[in-house]
Amino acid sequence: MYWIIIGLYNIVYLFGLVFYLPYIAIVRGRGWRYVFSRMFAPDLPVKTTKRYWLHAVSVGETNVAMAVARRLVKDGVEVVISTSTPTGMENLKKKAEGTYVIYSPWDFLLCVCAFFAKIKPDRLLIIETELWPSLFCCAYLGGVPVSILNARISDRAFSRYRRLYRIVSLKGLFFDKVDFVFAQDKRAMDRFLALGLDADHVGVFGNIKFDIDILEKDIDILGPIVEGRYVIVLGSTHRDEEEQILSRLAKRWQDRFLVICAPRHVHRADGIVEIATGLGLSAERFSRLNEGNALDVVVVDVIGVLANIYRYADVVFVGGSLVPHGGQNPLEPLYWNKPVVVGPYMDNFAGIMEQLKAESAILQVSDADAVIEAFFSSQDKLKALARAAKEVFSRNRGVVERIVKQLNDFSDETKY
Repeated sequence: MYWIIIGLYNIVYLFGLVFYLPYIAIVRGRGWRYVFSRMFAPDLPVKTTKRYWLHAVSVGETNVAMAVARRLVKDGVEVVISTSTPTGMENLKKKAEGTYVIYSPWDFLLCVCAFFAKIKPDRLLIIETELWPSLFCCAYLGGVPVSILNARISDRAFSRYRRLYRIVSLKGLFFDKVDFVFAQDKRAMDRFLALGLDADHVGVFGNIKFDIDILEKDIDILGPIVEGRYVIVLGSTHRDEEEQILSRLAKRWQDRFLVICAPRHVHRADGIVEIATGLGLSAERFSRLNEGNALDVVVVDVIGVLANIYRYADVVFVGGSLVPHGGQNPLEPLYWNKPVVVGPYMDNFAGIMEQLKAESAILQVSDADAVIEAFFSSQDKLKALARAAKEVFSRNRGVVERIVKQLNDFSDETKY
């Protein structure tokens, strides 16, 4: 039955690629080079020691992958990191020193197996929840153990998997091929168990995102602009969130305010500048700043600077949370001990949010009006949030070390 499902899946997937590849190359503008890089396996040097393949999706997952990769490299392990998005690739090329960086294959059996043949991994490490049938199948055929790191299943994904579970055994399709699942929290572990994973193949290890280390860099161009200003950073915002917040801020504007808005998708920067200027605010893109700029709003249009921009904030709003997206990662601004405000939609980070709220380390509000009120909370309240964030971080670090130790134990047992 398993092979029938895999065969049918690959037939359907192949027909889907015929229509999808021209769309993503031409309409989405990613180009045929991107398409082919995910179709044909890359040439890599012959491995001289253990080699692990870490698969991530986009920027957030690649940051997790890099934290694990840096620790593995210290142990002499060769690491290949794959990503499926150009933003993920750009992030990896900037930061993933000492590793091989590639695009992940399309999940068609011939493509995936060709990648395995070139990479020759001793272990496949999936970041969070990338359950792809052909990827797991090729690992199974090649005898490559599979582990899922920082594992989680969002509410939306869990609902989809449960519906799929009624049709096909996820245990047979995926979980029989999984060596171990390193769950972020008990909620994640319970969801994997509910979908058929055996209890001795999962454990709670914590969230790797608490182990982030952000290289501190001064952004010289911002120094003169932020000096003496009350800096509000809107991080990883989604469509409509900027207008909701800026339109309300504009009614209470003072000269000492500065808003730095970093949209999740930087191609939207021009549109946000137009929104701000339409509200009577002076605005400019980050890439066009000069020291003479006297601005109300700076719109970040480059990748890789937001983590350090958070250092300049007096208060932070993390996006994807005022619209039903599920929220973006709140831990980067908390890393700098900044007071953080989020909206009601943080489903993608339910475990983290539960912990942060229990420790009064984050402020979750119901709508945009409440976001604005939170920006102007008393300094004592904002400082208390920042202190709590620092305590939560100090208690939750060390996840990568625990995971790598367990991976080493697995390797010793199987004599890799």
